[in-house]
Amino acid sequence: MTLTKDFSPMDVYAQVEKTGIKGRHFSFIDDFSPAELDNVFKTALMIEPFWRSRIPLLQGRVMCLQFFQPSTRTRFSMETAMHRLGG
Repeated sequence: MTLTKDFSPMDVYAQVEKTGIKGRHFSFIDDFSPAELDNVFKTALMIEPFWRSRIPLLQGRVMCLQFFQPSTRTRFSMETAMHRLGG
């Protein structure tokens, strides 16, 4: 997917509102309904072109990572992804 001239971060933010998870806290996959998970994945697909276009979509945002097992590779990949999106 590539960005079109009329595609903006506001489209992504509107999609985030549709997920129903904004402002919620969750720790487990079971904390999501199937519909919420579907919307989360749709939102993720919308975010990818911003990363490829180097648009800092998550600038000023914070992501919390919770790992139950030691996993340096997973931790670094998540940190790198957040950094690339401007957070």
